[in-house]
Amino acid sequence: MSVRILRSLAAGSLSILLCACPKQSRISVDPASSADALVFRLGRGNSGASPISFAILRVDRCRTMLATPGVFPPPDSAAWVLEAVIGDAPMVSKVIYGQSPAGYVSRGLADPLDRPGCYVATVSGTGVVAFEINARGQVTVLPEAERRRRGLP
Repeated sequence: MSVRILRSLAAGSLSILLCACPKQSRISVDPASSADALVFRLGRGNSGASPISFAILRVDRCRTMLATPGVFPPPDSAAWVLEAVIGDAPMVSKVIYGQSPAGYVSRGLADPLDRPGCYVATVSGTGVVAFEINARGQVTVLPEAERRRRGLP
């Protein structure tokens, strides 16, 4: 094969890979959150500074995520699932657990949060955050290293 053909194939393959990459998204737990008022902050990339639209946000118990490593459990096993209404979903930067912002709908009612409990929240793209709730309802975010040590996504 000629060098020109190899370069064309390489460029085409790279284009396909870049298009197939998930959208960069970020989800975090607002520092003022508690089990009674859990607030997620959403954004793009590492900074998470600008609002995003998303197809799905879900909150799962850690034990559910560990029961199916590498695969998301079915939606009915989640503590809460929030989905975009068909069409263009509005940009949001904040979601309150159990509440549906305009343009989004909950798939059923949000489960009460366990005290103590461990959860993983994910948003379409690459956004993931794990957190624990203690018996008093205080929320603590698990650092990425601890999340991975426990086998969580």
